Amino acid sequence: MLYYTPHLICQGWGALLAQQQRSWQALWQQEVDDWEHTDDASKPAKPSRKLWIANNLTLETLIALHAENPAGLGFVSDEILGILNGLGQFKGGRGNDKQTILSLWNGYDFENPTADSDRYVRDVYVPMSGGIQEVLVRKIINEENTSDGLAARFLFNHLVIAKIPASIERQQEIDQILFEDHREYDTMKGIFDRLVAIRDVEQQVLMDMHARNHLALFAQYLKTQARKGSEQGFAAYMKLQTYLYRLTLLVHYMTRRNADDAKVSEETAQHAISIMRFFIASMQRAYGTVEMTDRERKARAILDKLHQLGGRAKLKDIKQPIKKTVSSKEASALIKELVELGVLKEVRDGKEKFVELVNR
Repeated sequence: MLYYTPHLICQGWGALLAQQQRSWQALWQQEVDDWEHTDDASKPAKPSRKLWIANNLTLETLIALHAENPAGLGFVSDEILGILNGLGQFKGGRGNDKQTILSLWNGYDFENPTADSDRYVRDVYVPMSGGIQEVLVRKIINEENTSDGLAARFLFNHLVIAKIPASIERQQEIDQILFEDHREYDTMKGIFDRLVAIRDVEQQVLMDMHARNHLALFAQYLKTQARKGSEQGFAAYMKLQTYLYRLTLLVHYMTRRNADDAKVSEETAQHAISIMRFFIASMQRAYGTVEMTDRERKARAILDKLHQLGGRAKLKDIKQPIKKTVSSKEASALIKELVELGVLKEVRDGKEKFVELVNR
């Protein structure tokens, strides 16, 4: 599961994805038009439409489209709960959509025969992506989803809001890097085009000995950490081992021009491990949020808001935005306690009184 930054998704890789899908759509429409005007005696099977991502689908439709796109099909939703809440919708809530999603994650062969079609997908690949508010994470990490393994399959990506918003100049600089500096854009598009080119090609990729050792040691580290954490977190750590190798393969193809012929290098493995550390931290935060008491969650809300305000703010500026979840009285008491614990400190600037993060 992903929290994402809309600006970069819409204008960076997301824009390339959208362009590619529009190109495939136009090509498919032309093929269908030609097919419809073909003489029935020599008419081939109806052309299939290439897709990379889809949304607002029943699981039945998703599987049907995957059968036409054997390399995989991403399921994207603004709200990940929209996917989970829609489980079983095709059969009026009586289906086994949840069990199907659990099977899809494993990447094994999948059969979904219907009265009209004997659908079969080899090497299933259906990544699902969407956002969720932190206060709703417990709707994913709960007893039911933990016991059947659904929660552990999510790859959490916690979006940290910068203390200070990017300046207009910095935003212009980012836009220039992405779209106006042709070298940067051409590099990004070149990577994307290579991924498109190999999308439907089966390829076995080998690793050199050093890369293999780095990944094996990190996988062992994940197993060790799994045994130190909670029962809920154990399964998540174990699933991260699979993500480690999937991510390594992605980094390999994004960074090597001759990726088909080259072995995964030690450098690639180290890059993948660095990225995995970010996902581990996001996972720990997600599970930590669920395991918190109500008072601890409110204290975190105060600290997060103070961080968003630049690490220093007046009491009213902290309490006002979070008043729906933390009352003014509770906020005052918690801030006082955090000051006593040394997490926050009170400072004065003239007649104004501020609260400040100790480690800004």
